[in-house]
Amino acid sequence: IHGGIISAVLVNVGGMLAAASVIDKLSDLDIPSVQQKLSTLGTIDLRRDFLSPGIGVVFTGCASLLRSGIKV
Repeated sequence: IHGGIISAVLVNVGGMLAAASVIDKLSDLDIPSVQQKLSTLGTIDLRRDFLSPGIGVVFTGCASLLRSGIKV
């Protein structure tokens, strides 16, 4: 698998986890307020240097939340 595809999957999985965490914390707000909060959500810049392509049959992306806060 090309390194760009690997990076894209990592960024998307991380972004989905961050969005799910925000939605979980804001469950008491109405939908427009939650949408406003999600519109300001961003991920950290991801930069990787891949020396060779990923080799295998299956490629799975997963994420787990280590710490949640308002700063990096």
